[in-house]
Amino acid sequence: MRYLGNKTKIMPQIEKLLDEKNILINGLEFCDAFSGTATVGDYFQNVFRIISNDSLCASYYISRGKLINIPTFETLGFDPFDYFNNVDTNSYVQGFCYNNFAPTVSERMYFSDENAKLIDFIRDTIDNWSNDGLINDDEKSYLIASLMESLSKVSNVAGVYSAFLRKWDPRAIKRMFFIPVERTNGKSLYNNEFHLNDVNDFINNVHGDILYLDPPYTPTQYISQYHVLETIAKNDHPVTHGVGAHRDNGNQISRWCKKEYVGSEFEKLIANAQFRHIVFSYSDAGIMSKEFIEKVLKRYAVEGTYTFKQINFVKYKSTRAVNKEIADNTQKKTHYEWLFYIEKKQTPLYISPLNYIGGKFEVLPLLKDYMPHNIDVFYDLFGGGGTVSVNAEAQRVIYNDINPFVSSLLHKIATEDIGKTIKYIERTIKKYSLSKANKEAYVALRTDYNSKEPSQRNPLDLYLLICFGFEHQIRFNSSHEFNNPCGNSGFNQEMCEKLIAFNMRAKQLGIEFNSQSYEGYENDITPRDFVYCDPPYLISCGAYNDGKRGFNGWNEEQEQQLLRFLERMNDRGIRFMLSNMVDRNGIENHPLNEWIERNHFRVIEISKNDIRHELIEIPGDTIQKQRHGSTKHSRTMRVYHNGVIRYVIGLSNTNYDEDKRIEAENTGAKYKYGVHNFHSNTYLNQGINKIMDTYFNEKQNNQNVKLFFYLLDTKQTYCSNLSNILNYRKLATVGINILNINDVDKSGWKDIEFDYKEGNSIAYSSFNKFLNDMALVASKNSGNVPAYIKCIEEEVESKDGKTIPMITKYIYTFKGLGAEAYDCFLNMWTLIVLAKREKKVLEFLFAPEKYNFRIGQEHPRFTQDIPETITDLFQKVGITVEYVSTEEVLQQLEREKSQYEQAKSKNMLRNQEMFRNNLRAKGLQTKCYLCGCEVESILEAAHLWGVAEIRNATTQRINKAINEDSLSGVVDTDSEYSNEIFYKRYMLANSGHNGVWLCSNHHGMFDSHHFIFDSEDGKLVVTTADSNSISYIDKTVKYKSLDKNILTPETKTFLKYANQRDKV
Repeated sequence: MRYLGNKTKIMPQIEKLLDEKNILINGLEFCDAFSGTATVGDYFQNVFRIISNDSLCASYYISRGKLINIPTFETLGFDPFDYFNNVDTNSYVQGFCYNNFAPTVSERMYFSDENAKLIDFIRDTIDNWSNDGLINDDEKSYLIASLMESLSKVSNVAGVYSAFLRKWDPRAIKRMFFIPVERTNGKSLYNNEFHLNDVNDFINNVHGDILYLDPPYTPTQYISQYHVLETIAKNDHPVTHGVGAHRDNGNQISRWCKKEYVGSEFEKLIANAQFRHIVFSYSDAGIMSKEFIEKVLKRYAVEGTYTFKQINFVKYKSTRAVNKEIADNTQKKTHYEWLFYIEKKQTPLYISPLNYIGGKFEVLPLLKDYMPHNIDVFYDLFGGGGTVSVNAEAQRVIYNDINPFVSSLLHKIATEDIGKTIKYIERTIKKYSLSKANKEAYVALRTDYNSKEPSQRNPLDLYLLICFGFEHQIRFNSSHEFNNPCGNSGFNQEMCEKLIAFNMRAKQLGIEFNSQSYEGYENDITPRDFVYCDPPYLISCGAYNDGKRGFNGWNEEQEQQLLRFLERMNDRGIRFMLSNMVDRNGIENHPLNEWIERNHFRVIEISKNDIRHELIEIPGDTIQKQRHGSTKHSRTMRVYHNGVIRYVIGLSNTNYDEDKRIEAENTGAKYKYGVHNFHSNTYLNQGINKIMDTYFNEKQNNQNVKLFFYLLDTKQTYCSNLSNILNYRKLATVGINILNINDVDKSGWKDIEFDYKEGNSIAYSSFNKFLNDMALVASKNSGNVPAYIKCIEEEVESKDGKTIPMITKYIYTFKGLGAEAYDCFLNMWTLIVLAKREKKVLEFLFAPEKYNFRIGQEHPRFTQDIPETITDLFQKVGITVEYVSTEEVLQQLEREKSQYEQAKSKNMLRNQEMFRNNLRAKGLQTKCYLCGCEVESILEAAHLWGVAEIRNATTQRINKAINEDSLSGVVDTDSEYSNEIFYKRYMLANSGHNGVWLCSNHHGMFDSHHFIFDSEDGKLVVTTADSNSISYIDKTVKYKSLDKNILTPETKTFLKYANQRDKV
């Protein structure tokens, strides 16, 4: 289907970008906010859950038609495509399309008479079927989308529908054939969402993982270009006008196509987006410049994540655009599509649109560190450029400045419609021919501004004088005439972005702009408010101090007056902050210093170069008992800026510390100091929790402190083992970066199938992938029984009528012994983050070492208590743990016994939930062991020795498998049921050793005997002679044998029996 801005040709580049950022992960939520014809959503619906939105009804139906599973029309009872392709519509002449878009009645030539009749008949019939309950909403959308697809093949237009061709295109006179809407992927793996809304309304009510934005980029309104499709999609018979029979566009006019508004639309969208990853697509021929887009994205990006790619692209250009290029001599042979990416940060900072002397943007993070929370009214009494006000967090924000010109200018910028502001600025620049160093033009504007009474001046003229003036200074003479000379700068994209961001943020906060004496607020301020004062500095050389600029100067008397005012605030219990200088170049501010000393006020010294750090050693039993030294530490570095702690940096252990030297001496020649890998297990893992505890304690005093980790001995092999790689990725997932992760050897990362690329995030994006990697690491540590996930399942009916298991709850069950006591906190925090993103229900149980109880088990062994350090951390991040008591264990055993008794009464060996949980408890990755697929909805637990074969096996064969062939451990000989043959069959059928995870396709082929696994080495052996099956296996099988971690002695035995299918 032809459509402006269609992204079909650049989909591989978009996919590559997502892969480079390690977010091409099954099951993530991907929002296509300008879906158009759903090219992007369709392309990725076999990977992501798609959230689709567009403001056009036609696009809504096309997207929904492509992003649902193909309907079956069961209620309708027949194939609508066959019906519409064989219907006679000669007598059907009353339709809207025939009367408005075909030649006989209207002389318009969008469609032939015959096709117009057919379009009317199909569209009206779809509505009739829907109203009569014969088709559901998905089926209706699919049919309308198919109609859009079909009519595009016979429309008499040159690509868009703004006008029709005056001569018939040969394809337009052919009879329309009703065909299904074209789609790249035939099946939707997830329950996709569809929205019909303006994007800036939509974005406030949606959240997910990846936001993809492909907005209009030219002045061309899509509603005008596709009015025919919109009218047919809505079937609302609108009043039309003009030669092209256009509908009234109404509220469907997009601000993204208007030069004066597109910047603010973009800024608002990025600011309000509740997505971690944002991908933005635009054209080099678009309204917004690359510089402006970059400024916006970098404001909201996590530092270092901004990425830009340029793609050679053949683009659509309207005749108007072509003619303009010819007139402007700007024709280009090469055009580019731009791709931008950011990881969005949580708290952006905003800056004044004015270059104001004494602006506080550089020290703003420090100021905010010391400002209280829960403020009713924030008073910025010497507001200046407004930077502090626009970053305030309070129910009300009041800006005040004694300079009425500055206050009224900021009020104008903050409250005026931003489109009107930008249009005025551009019009005035053109009117006066303002440009860099154009003194005559600048003086003409300044003269006009000063010639008016102050009350009659337009504040935006002052703004332009500031933009084009010398060093952007704000200077008035004693007559209140602006007197700054012309400079060598002007209004640029950076200034435009600051203007738009300030306007947006000020409106969000509802800032009140005033110009009066600060003392006028004294009776209004209450103890629930906060006062910030940044007055002129008494001992500085600022020009505003001299009293010759048309405003009162600042002298010692006024300094004392302000200090008395703040002292009264303090006496009333009102919180305040004062920015000032206590000394400068040997000159002391005596009134200020005396006032501070008299009132015992706290002083925070600010120096841009005052950065210091200290190394602390956290005492406590945080390192494994194998260390024989007298000291056992986790090491942390605190970094201070201007006396305030800004960063906590946790350090890994090293082979070169003092206690390792002592340990080496105590253990003799077995170890050599600085050589052997002493810290293979303790390198990072067993210090993390104490470091985290230090960080959270610091955070109680300073909410803005950040935590990082730094790795020592990065050239040693132990820092690249699987366990530590998992730790690095867990830290990144919960938002904690490792400063020197690029120094670590990456060769081992392939073992967890992670393609590391420098500069990209190493965080997990998939809940299931994290579980799989935990299982992989646990499987390599056979001496330590791992924690694992137990799943609660329900049987549900799929769209195709099949009954399938659906996981309704994940239960992470862990113990408190060994390394798990240290692993559990970071594991659980990571699981919470991932489960929240994917909307999974998750519970934590502290339980016996083996929570997947064997039937008849009488004395499950409980583990020791969770260390207090860990329980404290649980509370700090909101982890709730249920403690399983002995009584609950026994109750669970009774439930297991009851389930077994019920199964025995029904002669039902298969217990799929038990089987799948046993398979998970084996500590293996939940993915197809042949193709690597990790999509939960199509993964199935496949029995090796089939349930039917176990049922049909003789008692002798069952006993031989248990007593002679390594399967004795599968059946608990202490169970009260151990002598029952049904119990033995039941336990064999549902043993985790008797299963592997396969996708539905490979499971079906395995059960149909298309291949087997060799019982010794696990190699896949093709047993079918069917050429199609052989070809499919060759194309889809990534792993030619089962992983060695799967091939336990018990699993080999099950495979041996599975491969002897004919024996009983």
